[in-house]
Amino acid sequence: MSRNTKKFLVFILISMLILTVSCSKNNNVTKQEDTLKGEIKIATEEKYAEQLKITADKFKKIHPKVNIEIKVDNNVKDKVIDKSNNQENAVDIINIEDQNVQYFIDKSPEFALDVTDAVSSYKDKIPKNKLDNLAVKNKIYGIPWNTSPKVILYRIDVFLNEKINVDDIKTWNDYVSVGKRISKDTGKKFLVNLQDESNNFNIVLANQLGTSYFNRDGKLDFNSKEWLKTVETAKLLYSQELMVDISSKNEFISLAKQGSVISIIADPSYISELMKNIPEDKGKWSIMKLPAFEAGGNRDSSVGGANLIINKNSSNATAVKGFVEFMATDEIAQMDLLNNYGTFPANPYMYTLINFNNIVDYFHAKVWNVFASAEKGSYIINYTKYFPIIKDAAKNALTQSNIKEKDPKLILDSLEKDCENKILQK
Repeated sequence: MSRNTKKFLVFILISMLILTVSCSKNNNVTKQEDTLKGEIKIATEEKYAEQLKITADKFKKIHPKVNIEIKVDNNVKDKVIDKSNNQENAVDIINIEDQNVQYFIDKSPEFALDVTDAVSSYKDKIPKNKLDNLAVKNKIYGIPWNTSPKVILYRIDVFLNEKINVDDIKTWNDYVSVGKRISKDTGKKFLVNLQDESNNFNIVLANQLGTSYFNRDGKLDFNSKEWLKTVETAKLLYSQELMVDISSKNEFISLAKQGSVISIIADPSYISELMKNIPEDKGKWSIMKLPAFEAGGNRDSSVGGANLIINKNSSNATAVKGFVEFMATDEIAQMDLLNNYGTFPANPYMYTLINFNNIVDYFHAKVWNVFASAEKGSYIINYTKYFPIIKDAAKNALTQSNIKEKDPKLILDSLEKDCENKILQK
């Protein structure tokens, strides 16, 4: 046999060996993927349904034997679900917002699966404050998958026309001065305030100062100096006709289309809303951090987010855990949700991705970096199990008319007593 023939045979044998090993690896991957199968039912508020469905479809492409059903329930926090007793209405996963987590776990102690051990391999990727909200007696009962840092979106074309440099805006008093000038010259609404649980001016600024409805010890905090500062700042803006309340994101988009609003305190979803609904305004909007209360003070705030809590009675725990981990850690899924919906990842590893750090052309800025910085610098919120019980009282007390017409300290004193009574009645 010639030397060339021997070389050729050796080449063929090596090629066959490589092909065999490759096929073996592929078969092992397929077998591993196919170990996940069965039905998964997820209950969620409507505003998260589409994001969950898109991620579920991505998961199914990897694990085709898993079928995921999304059930919309806008009152999910008040559902006590015991799968062992009610097969028809049972769900495997509850998607629930930060403010309702402790309330739900307290109300449904037989539902939540302890995932402390399951998340041990990747809990370092998840912010401690998010995990703390999902913990009871040092046990973790869910996984956070999105969060909601706050910034100001503003009409940069108007600021430039007025020769205002946003880098000179350090404090809320600076912002008020700028607002007076722009309002006088344009007649437009300077700052709009969306009155909901996680975007309204008062709760965002309270978090900026390190508190919320409850302090870190879990006690009502409306009588604190931080809340007095918050309401006094709101009063200043309202009394100067610089801030106007709105009731929905759609109302903001309508005002923005008309060109009648200058700025808004916004979460990441507003990025996608502006790009989708008003593409012709490309280049007219930009982003800045919240002003501080004093020069050099904190400018970061984050209020809100969603979490996945697993039913410990689920008959399909392996697939359920697989989906939850995928939802929280898959880079492609998380970036798709960010770019298409402004659904901001709770997993800080995503902030290091190249795509995350790209310039968003509509704003001519690396907008996601600004949100990431606000998220990382924000204070922990201690919601407690009582947050859903008192939130309506806070909303009703801290209205535009009340703050504008009444003494802030009297408003807060009355609100504290009202909330104390509501908690005692539970």
